[in-house]
Amino acid sequence: MSLEWKNTWRKKYPERARAHMLVMHAMRNGTLQNEDCALCREVKTEAHHEDYTKPIEAIWLCNPCHRELHRKKRSEENKELIILATKLREDGLTYKEIAERLSKSATALYHMVNNIPYYKPSRAKPKNI
Repeated sequence: MSLEWKNTWRKKYPERARAHMLVMHAMRNGTLQNEDCALCREVKTEAHHEDYTKPIEAIWLCNPCHRELHRKKRSEENKELIILATKLREDGLTYKEIAERLSKSATALYHMVNNIPYYKPSRAKPKNI
């Protein structure tokens, strides 16, 4: 991870950054210790926060379980978004209008509603050939 990316992330999600920092400090000073994964008992774990206002109350998950948990949460959020977007389409709004209302990409929204795989364009700078 680049330092620029980390700084951007910290500015975008200050409550998450604060929770991560507090867990890191608590682990360093010994007031908090990581545990085995709550789902599969893997030893190498990371903290998952259900509520960022309670940063020390973390659930310990291995990386694969942590990713799967977030994937399921995104999936549930997407279902709600698809239902809302479908209703707005039935009301005659365009994908662009719906995307503006929901602060989403019109292209990604279109793909989501129509169940078409969508891969975000890479933000990487093209290599000089």
